[in-house]
Amino acid sequence: MKQNHFNQWTRQNLIHYPLFCLLFLLNSAAWGGLVENPGFETATDIAPWFVFGGSADLSVDRENQHSGSYSLRVENRQDNYVGPAQDLLGKLETGVNYTISAWVKLKTAQEAPPYFKLNIKREDNRGKQYIEVDRMLIQHTGWIKLSGPFQLDSQDNLKALSLYISNEDASIDFYVDDIAIEAPPAYVPTTATATDIVRVQGRDLVIGKSAQKIQLLGINFTAYSDDLKDSADVVFKSKNYEEIDYQRVADMGMNVVRLNMYYKVFEDDDKPFQYKQEGWEWLEKNIVWARKYGLGLILDMHAPQGGYQSWGYNGPFWKKTSYQQRLTALWVAIAARYRLEPTIVAYDLINEPAPKKMAQWQSYATQLIAAIREVDSYHAMIIEESFSDDGEPFVLDDNNLIYDFHLYETWAYVNQLLYHQGRGDGGTYPDPGISAFPYHSRQQDGDWVGNASIPTGNSDWTYYEGQLHPISSERIFAATPVFISEKNSGKAYFDEFVVHEYDSDKRYVRQVIHAEIEPKPFDWYFLTSLNPFLSYAEEWKSRKLSGSGKRSVETEARVGEKSIAISNASGVYLLRNEKMMFPVKNGHFYQISGWMKGEKIQGQGAKLGFEFKVLKDGVERSPFTKQHLEETLLNAGLSFYREHNVPVNVGEFGISVNAFTAERGGIRQLNDWLDLFQQYGVHAQYYRYHGVNYGLHSNVIGFPTKETGNQDVIDFLTQKLSGQEPVILPAPPAGSLPAPSGAPENTPQIPGQDILSTEPEDLIPTPPDTEPPERNVSDATPIFSETCMAAYTSHANGATLSIPCVAVAEQVYQVVLQESFSPFIFLLDLLQINDVTASISNTDPCLGRYFADSSLYLPCVRQSNTQLIWEAYFAHLIPSALFWINLEQLTLR
Repeated sequence: MKQNHFNQWTRQNLIHYPLFCLLFLLNSAAWGGLVENPGFETATDIAPWFVFGGSADLSVDRENQHSGSYSLRVENRQDNYVGPAQDLLGKLETGVNYTISAWVKLKTAQEAPPYFKLNIKREDNRGKQYIEVDRMLIQHTGWIKLSGPFQLDSQDNLKALSLYISNEDASIDFYVDDIAIEAPPAYVPTTATATDIVRVQGRDLVIGKSAQKIQLLGINFTAYSDDLKDSADVVFKSKNYEEIDYQRVADMGMNVVRLNMYYKVFEDDDKPFQYKQEGWEWLEKNIVWARKYGLGLILDMHAPQGGYQSWGYNGPFWKKTSYQQRLTALWVAIAARYRLEPTIVAYDLINEPAPKKMAQWQSYATQLIAAIREVDSYHAMIIEESFSDDGEPFVLDDNNLIYDFHLYETWAYVNQLLYHQGRGDGGTYPDPGISAFPYHSRQQDGDWVGNASIPTGNSDWTYYEGQLHPISSERIFAATPVFISEKNSGKAYFDEFVVHEYDSDKRYVRQVIHAEIEPKPFDWYFLTSLNPFLSYAEEWKSRKLSGSGKRSVETEARVGEKSIAISNASGVYLLRNEKMMFPVKNGHFYQISGWMKGEKIQGQGAKLGFEFKVLKDGVERSPFTKQHLEETLLNAGLSFYREHNVPVNVGEFGISVNAFTAERGGIRQLNDWLDLFQQYGVHAQYYRYHGVNYGLHSNVIGFPTKETGNQDVIDFLTQKLSGQEPVILPAPPAGSLPAPSGAPENTPQIPGQDILSTEPEDLIPTPPDTEPPERNVSDATPIFSETCMAAYTSHANGATLSIPCVAVAEQVYQVVLQESFSPFIFLLDLLQINDVTASISNTDPCLGRYFADSSLYLPCVRQSNTQLIWEAYFAHLIPSALFWINLEQLTLR
């Protein structure tokens, strides 16, 4: 889907571009010498670096450089604050907003990772000051960048000024490299004319005198906070992106960045209408970077005065006109300053405005547009949908407006297994066997079902295997795990549980969720486990079907620190966590099993079960396919805006970082969205570039790097946006998500199909043809080696194939394959690859061999719990990490 790229047009048509490049280089050179010997490339000489605060060993290292040939090794520090330092006295100018940065790396991994600090010491007649420029937890032995702002407010009586680097544990040695102090890049106003700026023409966006059509496709850069207590430092010290990330976006084939802005970057609440120089410098830095790489910028006021809005907003913006007046004034100041800046393609006036009534937004937007037009008649403006209960599409009286709505479809799918919400399984895409979750107004609670009760009286923590519960109606689209107590004056505790799915013949399909109950931790963003998944205790809410009961969070836990309990239940009293709701298939069976404990259980006791969600009368089932996405796009406002002949932008569409697996189908949904945007001429920006929820880079600590990106998604976007047809794995058989590895203790073993004990002709589907590689074991006399014998183990969640030795060219690796989709396909576990070349002979008779872009040959595979040894061939499904067993070449040895 090759685009008319904005970046190509700007480079070819803007006459100021060569001048900009020259000034950018001159500016970089002017400030590049503020740090002497910044990369330690003078080899053995580390001058003018010295030890700050005590004693330490500083030496040049040749093996661990971030760039170039050398770095600085820091060892044997006397105290936590001791570290390498350089004198800056006389080098910095007053009032300049510098960015100071340094790359650091742990010498060895630590069980208790330390905080590293980038510091300034200044001394004048007021005494000594120790200023923390940046502070970051370093968890691994890779290079990570410390970076933060610093301004020297005065040089009067300045006696000393030093930069130094330290960490909070003197026993931890580290490396330092590529230290830099940079002034803001020079912003050069353009000599552009009105036609150089993107503008609206009917449904299209055009640029240039010839009105060349363009489609804006890009990504969101996060530069805001949704917490009003945060100062502008949350942006100035942010690690969400830097200059190189603009280049990476351009390299993917995108042409625009939607810059999510925070009003506090420009003004403080105690100084309204007074705009900060560092705010303009920050914005101009982004303009310079975008312009350098040929990208456009959408200036998106993501958090205006009064705070971030969206659903449920109850802040002051719509209650007090003073907040609206401040936003109007800020937009007028921005528009007046950049009225002829072609890098800016549009002003997105408010992200997800959330008034009580849509009319408030319509009225204010009309006033805001008029005020901006007083100073800027050129730039397009983006008007987003109203996040009010009565919100619906509308148009305003201005012929240079773009209309915007956001798409997260379905909410359960795109937010699955994300800890910021504590939401569980959301299914796979596409899957015609499940129904897309409808809006709340179009669904209702259905019946509930329960397992057998725990015993009366007292019982310790026990794992109770559940029964199979059928789905017997297409009106049922989802099920929610529930904890039930019925006519029970005692107390029942609930903790770790697991949900399994079976097909219509009661054959095991997958593990839906394995969860344990815990309160949401303050540092939830560090949580990584998906098996078990933490189901937040506070999300388990009571539902009184009849009678009453008491819900409590208890320290008496089966695992972890907490469990949840029901006591004194009269009638039927249940607890449910609707964020654990998952899609179901008609005709399939679902089983919930888990751990319970009883105290003085009476009546009909306590049990685990499900509550079903059903479609309301008159609501049609919508299979979760591309057709559903298209209907969602049209119904969200596209049909209305097409009738009114105006352009449409989808400023946000995102997918859970945990949905981008071959099984869950995130790339397949992303591909379908891009095809639909192309089909209908919709402009769009993916949400987002960096973040733990939807980010292309989801690292919690530090800037995005080559290592932190989801390379499968980046490769897909690069191919798709360059006009190539990307390779996309086909959807797995409906309802065949692989169960995550591991299972709760005492979980029953689910009988599964055993590949290695089944005749090949009995197994389907037939794998692709693969030429068998040359055998390295004699047919006549099999010879086996325990060193390189592969092991096939079937278990409740599928099967594991452990391969201790597989030759790849001249190297030998130890790898693990996990059964995926079906009993025929195995997924390479990328976290369990170890180089064992030094300890393995390349003549071992059981050495496996990988033939590049072709196949995997295993001469010796022992089947667990038997004496059987097999020879097996796998076709490699390029370019993924999937291997498909060739059943016709599965031979008993």
